[in-house]
Amino acid sequence: MNRAKLRGREMAKAVLAMSLWLIGAAPGAGERIWAGQTDGPLKVHPENARYFTDGSGKAVYLTGFQYWDVVQEDGSAGPTAMEFPEFLDLAERYGTNFVRLWRWNELAKFRYSRDGAAFQSSPSPWVRTGPGTALDGKPKFDLTKFDPAYFNRLRSRVMAAGGRGFYVAIMLFEGHSLQFSDLPWRWDGHPFHRDNNISGLDGDPDGSGRAIRLHTLELPAVTAVQEAYVRKVIDTVNDLDNVLYEIANESHADSADWQYHMIRFIKQYQAGKPRQHPVWMSSHQGGPSNAVLFDSPADCVAPTPEGGYRDNPPAADGKKVVLSDTDHLWGAPGDHVWVWKTFLRGHHPINYMEYAQLLDPGAKLENARRAMGVTLALARRINLAAMTPHNDLASTAYCLAEPGQEYLVYLPDHAAIPWRGRPALASRGHPGLALAGSGAAVAREDQGRDALATKAQGRDALATMPGPQVTVDLAAASGEVTVQWLHPVEGTFVAGEPVEGRAKRTFQSPISGDAVLHLKTQTSGEKRRQE
Repeated sequence: MNRAKLRGREMAKAVLAMSLWLIGAAPGAGERIWAGQTDGPLKVHPENARYFTDGSGKAVYLTGFQYWDVVQEDGSAGPTAMEFPEFLDLAERYGTNFVRLWRWNELAKFRYSRDGAAFQSSPSPWVRTGPGTALDGKPKFDLTKFDPAYFNRLRSRVMAAGGRGFYVAIMLFEGHSLQFSDLPWRWDGHPFHRDNNISGLDGDPDGSGRAIRLHTLELPAVTAVQEAYVRKVIDTVNDLDNVLYEIANESHADSADWQYHMIRFIKQYQAGKPRQHPVWMSSHQGGPSNAVLFDSPADCVAPTPEGGYRDNPPAADGKKVVLSDTDHLWGAPGDHVWVWKTFLRGHHPINYMEYAQLLDPGAKLENARRAMGVTLALARRINLAAMTPHNDLASTAYCLAEPGQEYLVYLPDHAAIPWRGRPALASRGHPGLALAGSGAAVAREDQGRDALATKAQGRDALATMPGPQVTVDLAAASGEVTVQWLHPVEGTFVAGEPVEGRAKRTFQSPISGDAVLHLKTQTSGEKRRQE
């Protein structure tokens, strides 16, 4: 056998081995490698507060994408809504594990609508009993009575998501639409408008037309109705493990005291319940600095662009779990580079998308979706609970590490990574792996290792042109350190030559464009198994 053929076969075997490492041992017949089970509700990890844990002691990393109409229909004539099972199919296809469940306040819902079209959101948390008609011509709301249709739907969708391995953030209030809208204004569609309810509630006693006082503590009657609604939400889903509560989407700058109150209210009410779920505070729209978030009693936060969260995220310090949501960074999706930078700095990337982008993402967004699944698959294989950002250990300044034991390094490169096409639904394999291999590394036993290796060998993701270099400080690592390269979108591994620790080492990526480097100190047991 000639040397070129031998090297090709060795490379194929290396790719196969690393791909199997990413997901663990191959499953038995009919067994799912990734089932998404939870072990109790999320709580902040006691030893590494950048992450959650589910009671297993392992760190839980969250990543996923979102769009508006996942609980309430918008009632529009055009194709702007996706059925919830279809949305979960899409999210599962990319190997993600987080969904943000939006909630709209208005009947005639706020929407970025250049033609001024009204979008009717339904169902609502409150029943429409009358007497009398609201401004939309339908019966007025009774704000003392909840609509079972809303809460049954909320519970069923949380359960459906949980059954497929997704954590969900339940948005309790929507703040952006209390401040901004294209014409016509939608406040006249809110249940708290004086002309829309029989409960005597007036959310805008000053007649400002913006009703931003709803998200303050200035109207005790409003706060009481809001608290009753929050109790009902908690009662509806408390027994489910996969829940987080988001106070409000992009409320106004003066809403901090109200949001702090709601966070404490949830925590106090949950204290008497079987389960306690995390509370999430999202960024203010046009509001104060991120310090308001990090000083809050919330468990997790979604910051504004302040501090570099778009292009050069600050290293997470563990003060809060950071769910970095592009809805508050750009109001648009981030690319795969942003996903990796966010992950390597100890945060959780959440990508906002509009309906059209779900159906036709284009190359940039397709790569971002894939990268989210790859980061999650990798996060489940490493000892994430022990790893923290160490910008000083890598020349690229993107390094998540347990110094002396394990290192993840990102090598950014501005060269575009081509779109490889969409991954097949991988409900019976590891989503991150199916994503990574585009069918080449689904790792079902009936495919066989030779076929897998042949496909892996031919992948153009493992380019022959050398990629970027990085220097990593391995002074804390003793003995031999294994070297593995990961394609940040495809998720395919390539083995490198082991190196010795106790010094700074420079590595040349075999992958054209940006790449991820995984370094790990070998134990004596691991060496024996390899031998």
